[in-house]
Amino acid sequence: MTRNKDFDTDESIEAEMQQMMDKLIIPMRENGDVRMTALLYPDLENCPPEIREQCSETGQAPMMVLPEQPNMNSKEDFYDALSHMTQELKVHNVIFFADSWVLVKERKNMENEIDGYNSVSEHPESKDALMMEYIGTDGQGILMKRAVCTLIYEMKNDELVEIERKFLIHENDGSIRSAIADAVSNKQWA
Repeated sequence: MTRNKDFDTDESIEAEMQQMMDKLIIPMRENGDVRMTALLYPDLENCPPEIREQCSETGQAPMMVLPEQPNMNSKEDFYDALSHMTQELKVHNVIFFADSWVLVKERKNMENEIDGYNSVSEHPESKDALMMEYIGTDGQGILMKRAVCTLIYEMKNDELVEIERKFLIHENDGSIRSAIADAVSNKQWA
């Protein structure tokens, strides 16, 4: 697969994620389910020869898809596969998406609200949400930027009804905590 854009500005990251939410992820949810998926955007020189050839013929940049596989027994299996691919191809930009749940509460009360439940999905006040996460690293695999797009929704008559959408983006100041960021930012490169 190939892409036309790069992630050189915050605006381009947000535009790509919002368009992907509207044109890809929402229709996927309305037509079934949204499995954990990562879109990897490697530099051309790190791709296999057949992909470099295809990209030079079309003038587009490479994009690879890592979908959740039936043999992946846990999220950790997915994160391990993602980490391996990003290290192997020295991928600097990744967009991850999945159907998930959120608990809409004040941050300071979050810990107390989840007590007694094994996960957010079991909490009676959890909401269905489509989640997207962008991770950008530098040439050494050091985490530089993270963006998150969350769409809280309900399904009515097989149609997704958007309740709320939030988009956040920030540079790495040492406070980013994310399993996807941990898988993509490869401390072993440096």
